[in-house]
Amino acid sequence: MDTTIRNLDEKVYRKLRAQAALEKRNLGNVLTEAIELYLKKANSKSKKKGSFFDLPVFDFGEESENLSNEIDETLYK
Repeated sequence: MDTTIRNLDEKVYRKLRAQAALEKRNLGNVLTEAIELYLKKANSKSKKKGSFFDLPVFDFGEESENLSNEIDETLYK
């Protein structure tokens, strides 16, 4: 795909182009790889770290059957 990128820092572009040439790689392939890495990083940041429901069940022992109700009463008075 041919595209135009505006507002690209000229120094950064020249460094990228030079590095691609040193590696004997196509600039388009290098840019595609850079974009893929950026998107992967952005997506990993936006993923949920876990859920309350993923926590393991804990047994508080005997006489703890009403513990949830007691906590609710304390918190929501």
